[in-house]
Amino acid sequence: MSKIEQMETNTIRYEFVEGLSSDNSEVVAEASAEFETQSLDQLEQGYLPTDIVGNEEILFTEYTLNPQFDAVSEVLTSGDIANFETQVTEQQDLGQDLVAVSYVSETGGEGEILSYFGETENGISYEISDNADDLVNLINDEDLSLQNVEYGDGTWLATFDSSDNLGSVSVGADFDELTGQIEGQTSGGSTLVDLEYGDGTWIARYSEYGDAPTASSYYTSEDLGVFQAEVTAQQEQGYSLVDVEYVGEAWYGVFNETLGSTEAGNDVADIAPTYDPAAIDAVLYESQLYSETNQAIIDNFDS
Repeated sequence: MSKIEQMETNTIRYEFVEGLSSDNSEVVAEASAEFETQSLDQLEQGYLPTDIVGNEEILFTEYTLNPQFDAVSEVLTSGDIANFETQVTEQQDLGQDLVAVSYVSETGGEGEILSYFGETENGISYEISDNADDLVNLINDEDLSLQNVEYGDGTWLATFDSSDNLGSVSVGADFDELTGQIEGQTSGGSTLVDLEYGDGTWIARYSEYGDAPTASSYYTSEDLGVFQAEVTAQQEQGYSLVDVEYVGEAWYGVFNETLGSTEAGNDVADIAPTYDPAAIDAVLYESQLYSETNQAIIDNFDS
């Protein structure tokens, strides 16, 4: 039987999906159907799929609330950064702004860049580098607010917007080195919101909440059951899961204190746009679900 659990914070939802890699075709079919239903439900509520991590046993799918979701009119995938940049240029020539971008990858396989475009006054910009330290320098030189940091296929990608939620990063050659930097940043009032790993380097991303920082913590375990138990324990203590990484057969989770409103001070129910699946072509949904990891799900759109 497939098992799906959902953790929710102000802007991020995680779904835990088991059964997609089972040798039992009935289990795979059941897991695929349930995952399809959940994915479409998130899209209707304005949550874009922004990450997929895990192993053959379980997949963690991240959905992020995007207040500009109703502006999205095109979703494109690309297998490399050069193609991504070409897509951005072509869409800009058509008057379409980059609304969001994420990198998703199948465990043990190559990944894809998901790019969301639409007409908006609040588009995002990006910087890329094949070196983590160089990326940090680019981030420090930006006047805009850091939105996200991604790594895939040898390239680091940072995205920025014009919001007032300032961000910063720290870099470590290994996780033990990074933990010391995390302690220093969080004790100084920053909120840990994301961990990213690539090519032997860890990057921690922080948000700055001024005089009222959101409490944050992290946890790691090589045992999935222990990790899930910690997620439940954190929930009971008022903390939500906001990031999951799977590196070197170990699970890493970031937790933030659960709040009742978004960073902008609006209730989530007030800003989450509704979206009618019938009004959008099935190709859009196909492009939002990584094709190889969820092939059984995508096939359902063609039926």
